[in-house]
Amino acid sequence: MDPSQPACHTAPRRPTINRLATRITLWLLAGVAAACGGGGGIEPDTPPVVLPLTRVVATFPVAARPFGVDVSSKGITYITQLDAAAVTTADASPPKLTGVLGVGSTPTAVAFNGTGTVAYVANQASGTISVVNVATGAQAAVIPVSGNPLNVAVSLDGSAVYASTNDGRVSRIDPATRTVTASVLVGTGSSSIAFHPTSGLLYVSSYVRGSISEVDAGAMRVLRTFNLGGALQGLAFAKDGSELYVADEAGRLLAVRVADGTIARFVSVGGSPFGLVLTADGSQLVLSRTTAGDVVVVDRATFAPVRILPLGGAPRRLALTRDGRTLAVANESGSVSFIQ
Repeated sequence: MDPSQPACHTAPRRPTINRLATRITLWLLAGVAAACGGGGGIEPDTPPVVLPLTRVVATFPVAARPFGVDVSSKGITYITQLDAAAVTTADASPPKLTGVLGVGSTPTAVAFNGTGTVAYVANQASGTISVVNVATGAQAAVIPVSGNPLNVAVSLDGSAVYASTNDGRVSRIDPATRTVTASVLVGTGSSSIAFHPTSGLLYVSSYVRGSISEVDAGAMRVLRTFNLGGALQGLAFAKDGSELYVADEAGRLLAVRVADGTIARFVSVGGSPFGLVLTADGSQLVLSRTTAGDVVVVDRATFAPVRILPLGGAPRRLALTRDGRTLAVANESGSVSFIQ
């Protein structure tokens, strides 16, 4: 196979797959649509579908290595700054920077609650989670956790906050008492957290072990471990919960069958995929490529990349507005970009 072409694969029902290092830029410019797991390219007579996320509408400088990002239900955007013990605040639409607030040391991730009134910031070097009152823009509390937190997420019903740490632990926090109520070991290098849309289970990626841990969020125990290989980072679920999508820094985007924990299909994209989100209509996946300096849009049904949005630098975490029309991208090289 020509290594300049992307490789789309339907995987056998086992976690061992063929790793191919490819680049997709020439393939996209040539207009080739490769189908993965059935389906084909767009027929010539198919009417065009207008989707958001086609252009970069604004990029603002943000100092001190921006890394994590989230957008509240009200469009307020928080961008963590690794080297500043701070969070830059912004509006998502129309995009504009609005201020800076102080948090703990080396903030790597941020997550809003469902109403957008509280934000939780994972402070890696401090070993804490900051609780931020969004209305006042001030840190209201600090919650110690075991290890150094790498990510933080709020459950779908808002009843709990979960933090993953570098010591391989996931801690559950009661947002009312602001205390850790339980924890579970999932393995070294636990990173991103995703919630199944219907089952109440949570899933945690490991960039060290190349695995996904499935956790009973109520009992806080590991139910299954999917050993997939690679350096697994961002996670996103299909709307029906049948597939879990995984950004692999080793150069792949994976679709994992939740029923048996095996890889259903993957596409080799290169460029160190890191952040990952599913579009609001569920039709596309958007991933950041840290070493390629861009964002790639992938058709979820065919697993064919359909668009590249160059940003430069080192794009990291991504966050969508609730209506799905604006994407915020934290860029470790010193900026935040908004895509519509």
